[in-house]
Amino acid sequence: MILADSHIHSKFSADSTASLQSMADAAIEQGLQTLTFTDHCDLDYPNIPDPDLFLMKKPQYFAALRKLQERYKSKLEVLIGVEIGLDPSHAEAITAFADGEPFDFVIGSSHVAHGRDPYMPGYFDGISEREGYAFYFRSILENAQAIKCYNVYGHLDYVVRYGPNKDRDYHPFDYLDIFDPGFKTIIADGKGIELNTGGWTRGLKQAHPHLDLLKRYRELGGEIITVGSDAHSSNSVGYGFARAAELLKEAGFKYYAVYKAQKPQFFTL
Repeated sequence: MILADSHIHSKFSADSTASLQSMADAAIEQGLQTLTFTDHCDLDYPNIPDPDLFLMKKPQYFAALRKLQERYKSKLEVLIGVEIGLDPSHAEAITAFADGEPFDFVIGSSHVAHGRDPYMPGYFDGISEREGYAFYFRSILENAQAIKCYNVYGHLDYVVRYGPNKDRDYHPFDYLDIFDPGFKTIIADGKGIELNTGGWTRGLKQAHPHLDLLKRYRELGGEIITVGSDAHSSNSVGYGFARAAELLKEAGFKYYAVYKAQKPQFFTL
């Protein structure tokens, strides 16, 4: 069983209104033992009127989660994380944001690729779906080479959520020449990736990343993998975790990781 959800969002993320308590209560109802809050921080996020919309207010965030830890200490292990949007042009600022802070867990994710977010209208204008996917996938290597302050790389094929045909015509092996260098860099740096079940809640046949990519990461020597629902509301906490465990076993994993004080602890699947 997977007993830890290592990727969730709350009202401290601009795209969620969920209270901390509602997410913690949902985790307990799902039989989870550990819950890591990973609210957003995206520096200089493009295409929105408020450039500070996805900036984390660290003092308020830490204070609220310390209170939650105390309140739930006998019922649920609450850990404090962050999901940072990676972008080489902000590498120094991103590193400064994360370094020296008492985060248990830092997810690094590609949300934008050279200022373009596939979530926003217009990302695929004038290009094919395959070109849009490849453009996004190339950002993974660029980010992994430029930024080292993260623990795992998040939702590697996130762009597929927003493609014109989503994952209908998506075959990861068409992009292995792009993925392999990224995987090799992540592994060489001692980082991991996540299995993000949010793909299932967003209408995809696969979680993030696709099973073929989980297998490829493992073939290349990748061992560190966390599991997260990417829940933005309480009804998605721990979503699909039984299925996720079987998926990881199929890909060749025997353990999943939970980060505490940015050190991975491993648990049997």
